[in-house]
Amino acid sequence: MEDYIDQHSQQTTQTGKTVTTNNGQTEYLENKEEFIRTFTSLGIKTEDLSKAEGNEWRNAIRNEGENFSASASVKKIEDNHRSEIIKVKELSDQLHQLDQKIQQNNYPSKADKETIHEAYLNLKHFATHATDLGGSFETYVQEHNDLDRKMGDSAEALKDL
Repeated sequence: MEDYIDQHSQQTTQTGKTVTTNNGQTEYLENKEEFIRTFTSLGIKTEDLSKAEGNEWRNAIRNEGENFSASASVKKIEDNHRSEIIKVKELSDQLHQLDQKIQQNNYPSKADKETIHEAYLNLKHFATHATDLGGSFETYVQEHNDLDRKMGDSAEALKDL
């Protein structure tokens, strides 16, 4: 009788692990798909915002000549794009939450977690660049190009998951 109880207990424990693994797998796959959708949406919005800001900054330098004021131009650009900046920040927060869910899940491999987290960080830095203007125009453009490239590399890595 003891053998039967031990065997049944082991089967129940094993079944519980299977259910947990299946739930973890399902949760991971759902979160990964949502992460990729949010990453793509945020990437497009961030790139569009950063390009528009760069163009406005370039035009202000060109049009204002000696009267150009970087701080006044940055303020005007931020005011012109307030709603886009808010949307990028909201999507960035959503992406962070999805990254955290994936990092806390035991199902995905370490490599998958690292790829997802790196993608999150690359896009977070790009989003911060677009929502928190500052520095010189040349630095802004250089950072845009570097961050855009990293985001593109991360998008490619996410396709391979």
